[in-house]
Amino acid sequence: MYVLCVCKGLHMLLCLALSMQTMLNKQSINIHAKAYKVIAMQYKARH
Repeated sequence: MYVLCVCKGLHMLLCLALSMQTMLNKQSINIHAKAYKVIAMQYKARH
């Protein structure tokens, strides 16, 4: 379970990094923000 949590955490960091790289494109930020929220909700729902 610990390894799974670490992988989820790294995935969230990757999503944040992607959204920061595309900061000039607001549409991309919105897409990443929505994806991040969905991932965060799924993560909270599982724990």
